[in-house]
Amino acid sequence: MLAASVVLSLAPRYSTLMGVGLAAVGLLALPFAWAGPDANPTGTSERATRRSALAWALTVVVACVCELAAFTFGRIVPERSAEFPSISMVVDPLLHQPWPRAAFILGWLALGLLPVRPAARRSAGQTAAHGRVGGDVHRAQQAG
Repeated sequence: MLAASVVLSLAPRYSTLMGVGLAAVGLLALPFAWAGPDANPTGTSERATRRSALAWALTVVVACVCELAAFTFGRIVPERSAEFPSISMVVDPLLHQPWPRAAFILGWLALGLLPVRPAARRSAGQTAAHGRVGGDVHRAQQAG
């Protein structure tokens, strides 16, 4: 992940190299996400999952409303659009420098990993869960 952020930060913005690099990161992440999330991840409650989904949804809605408001303000009063810039206009000057761009890309990739558990850990967790259930059933049969 660190190597991907360094390579992407050194690639010229909006270049073919950056597009290929982003596609490569996506293709490498695809096998880990393909099986989808666990039906019941160990150590998380349904309430915690709901709170997390609500927090992500609110973050996305607030960002979209801010972008829509900036766009609308810029269309209505173009000469004063710098007073209410969009998120991309605020972040863009920072992303022209390689090290802040690398940190941003690393953070972005890390955020993308949050909802994805590697397939090996997922299958190991399912095996362990089935083993516990099977062991409990086996012990209950022996006791009964």
